[in-house]
Amino acid sequence: MDEQSSISTELTWDNADAVRGRTPEQVVADFLDALGRHDVEGIGRVCADNIVEVLSGTAPLEGIDNELAFARDLLAAFPDLEIEVTRLMAVDLVVAAEWTRRGTFSGADFQGLPANGARFDSPAAGFFEIENGLIKRITAYADLNKFARDLGVVPPEGSTAERLALSMFRTRVRMKRLGRALTRRDRRN
Repeated sequence: MDEQSSISTELTWDNADAVRGRTPEQVVADFLDALGRHDVEGIGRVCADNIVEVLSGTAPLEGIDNELAFARDLLAAFPDLEIEVTRLMAVDLVVAAEWTRRGTFSGADFQGLPANGARFDSPAAGFFEIENGLIKRITAYADLNKFARDLGVVPPEGSTAERLALSMFRTRVRMKRLGRALTRRDRRN
């Protein structure tokens, strides 16, 4: 176990104040490490009670209870979830991180989607704002199109299904444009 992981696992509810003496990078490393170890309590130890997480494509998560519920749901849906941190850097109290998420959608349903056994490998990145040694805000970005393709929600790139979906989209846009043009023409007459 590397030094960062051993430090992360030493934190307990009794010594949560120890987090406050850590660098912002260490706090974020602990968060991502806890997520990768499926340690929801560990996530809670490095987050402020009033944390806000803004994830691309979803409504903001506000408060520690919602943050931890989301983490529990994510881990229940992807029981083999792995996190590989590829970059971590800080400027003052803001930490930028880049990581890769891997796992299998073999557990519980997630955000209205039924588990289907699909495997995913998806990059993500985010900004973590640290206040008083705890994560106060997370703004995370992910390639949701790749994630959806990996899960089978979106057709594979270049497939017949994708070409059909794109053709339907183009037809819909053309029909809207035609409708607007006809409406403008009728107004002029």
